[in-house]
Amino acid sequence: MLRFTLAVLVAIILFGPVQALPAAEFDIPKINGITIDGKADDWEGKGFRVGILKRPGEKMVPAEDLDAGFLIGWSDK
Repeated sequence: MLRFTLAVLVAIILFGPVQALPAAEFDIPKINGITIDGKADDWEGKGFRVGILKRPGEKMVPAEDLDAGFLIGWSDK
């Protein structure tokens, strides 16, 4: 237990306190027929698009420097 407590204290000192982000709800659609292979050709506009990955107060990176967008969905598998 002492090691765990010490590890948590070291992490807080090194990385600072964890800042809670506001909770949000999204409607993630059920999708069938997707092969997990890194290709987007079978998504055909399906899924929930996540286009911006930044925390409040962080500087936006220009789109020509980075594209961190992706689609998500779920299936019974």
